[in-house]
Amino acid sequence: MTETEWPACTDPTPMLDFLRGKASERKLRLYGAACCRAVWDILTDGRARAAVEALEVYVDQPSFSDADWRFVNGEARAAFSAAKTPACQNANSPRTAACAAAYAVVRLCAEDAAAAAIGACYQTVNAVARSRPTEPGFFRSAWEPTYRSRAELLRDQIGNPFCPVAINPNWLTWNDCTVRRIAQVIYDQRAFDRMPILADALEDAGCDNADILDHCRSEGPHVRGCWLVDLLLGKE
Repeated sequence: MTETEWPACTDPTPMLDFLRGKASERKLRLYGAACCRAVWDILTDGRARAAVEALEVYVDQPSFSDADWRFVNGEARAAFSAAKTPACQNANSPRTAACAAAYAVVRLCAEDAAAAAIGACYQTVNAVARSRPTEPGFFRSAWEPTYRSRAELLRDQIGNPFCPVAINPNWLTWNDCTVRRIAQVIYDQRAFDRMPILADALEDAGCDNADILDHCRSEGPHVRGCWLVDLLLGKE
């Protein structure tokens, strides 16, 4: 993976391989969670959704206990077991799609964060591909654009690993910490529609970095773990 290849890559697999040992476990698990949220309409089992939500809490809570972690794993596996039926085997159907989505959550909770990210990505792409069996050729046609969307999610979370962006500490203290407070609301509430507001606040605070301002004002995608929001909040 090179700096030229990174922004053009349409398959997140080599991107994730490149990030092994470079990206934090938190980032990798949040990437897997973002993949699962991308198929929220397919991931209909409440236990699987709860597992994703709990894991998102876990990555920011060092006090998350082993018992809590076992519960998250148990909920994910229970949802997968409930979805897995003989009819799911080698079939394209909404049931099979739900099974793949539930298995994505199981992979998300895997021990190794890098493997979890790759597994969650693949299984959610698989879920999308199997979700509309009545459309001829949908299985094959869904793979490429869905993989491309997963690569875009990863770029939102990582940014450009070959050219990290630095922030001016003065931006964070400007006007009673307005920039940081907006970033915190965006993070806590998933209020990514407020990213343009964050751009305005950053400009008012003195930011003229085109990469930062363009990212805020882009249509996205923006997800939990967005590189800029994380940077403003001091998260790795």
